[in-house]
Amino acid sequence: MLAFLFVAACQSPTRPRPVPDPQPSASGGARVPTGASPKLDVPAPAPAQRDAALPFDVGALRFVAAQGKLVATAGDLRSAVDDVSHVARVKDAVIANGVARVTYFTDEVACGPTDEAHVLTLELSVIAARMLNAAALEHHRAGRYEEAARGFAAAVALDARFALARSNWACALARLGRTREALDALASLLRDNPVFAYAKVATDPELQSLASAAELRALEASPAPVIAHEALAHQPLVGLGGRVLAVPVRSPSWGTGAVRIDLDFIDGRDGRELHSVRLLDWVDSDDEGEVKPERRASVDARFTQTAAWMSRLGFARDPSAEAVELPASAQKVSMSRGALRFARDTGPQGVSVWRAAERIGRFAAIGRDRPARFDHLPRATVLVARWTNEDPEGCDGGDFSFAELLPVAAPATAPDHR
Repeated sequence: MLAFLFVAACQSPTRPRPVPDPQPSASGGARVPTGASPKLDVPAPAPAQRDAALPFDVGALRFVAAQGKLVATAGDLRSAVDDVSHVARVKDAVIANGVARVTYFTDEVACGPTDEAHVLTLELSVIAARMLNAAALEHHRAGRYEEAARGFAAAVALDARFALARSNWACALARLGRTREALDALASLLRDNPVFAYAKVATDPELQSLASAAELRALEASPAPVIAHEALAHQPLVGLGGRVLAVPVRSPSWGTGAVRIDLDFIDGRDGRELHSVRLLDWVDSDDEGEVKPERRASVDARFTQTAAWMSRLGFARDPSAEAVELPASAQKVSMSRGALRFARDTGPQGVSVWRAAERIGRFAAIGRDRPARFDHLPRATVLVARWTNEDPEGCDGGDFSFAELLPVAAPATAPDHR
């Protein structure tokens, strides 16, 4: 699923992705004219462009590259597309039925083939919502909270799933002293994504007036467990009554030993990612993967803040959890307490999961990414599989790069994962 770079009105996003100019950020960036609104309506399918260089136009949209990212613009409004990098050229771009479909190639010559096409499917309403959010942010920074609240509300009206626009809307309303309305703006988030909503209120100074609300207190555990910093960085944790998993995901920097650690919060029922917190960034660690002395205080503060609100939500290690790793040289491994067996497939390098003679599911390999570690969390009744990347030295590989879930009660015909 496509994700976008989001910008918070109150402070930097909880998931601080690198922000390419000219996408506005909480600390600065290009200005978006106040009061502007995106005009993305395309009455008929826009003609496709073939083998276009950046920038390129598709209907009312123009796509440009900024610091390796792809940025969608409409007039003076813009929205950066997250997780899209090294764009070299576009094979095909077309808008039809309110959707922009972009097929592009990357320039990652050193770390992989460039002949693999990547496809983006962008809903125009989603792009427009992000542009409205950016425009409302300018009002917010200038202290025009009424205008900001209207802009954030308009963004939410276009994309009800836009969680950060909802929290921005709540920030503007809280600034106006309209606490009840701010809670109402967060109501759907508290219901559908309580981790994001609770973390936002717990860490954002502009939302502190909401912290004692009954809606948030109802989510808290008693007594709150103590979470060690080491556990945040290395162990899957379970919270909110076993509904939500917190899985640490490590990513190495290109060509160095520096490491980044994200804590991904995953719905244990359907595998949906709910939230992510950057615990450690590449700039925080040295070439040996150790925290730099000058960054220690800020890293410790980040861990302490995250552990505090997670503790209040009852996150803790499942005492009955069990983990196994499947090295590249091994064909199978067993998990004793879970009575599970993991066997490498004879064809593509995926891994099948067996209980006795029944195959309950399979995790597929993706390119050079292979499933390598498995955590059984009985409290959440799921397996968490994590992949390792076998890219050559100096490329974006190594360590566990992402995670997926498999219900342990899945039938033998369970679909492949990843």
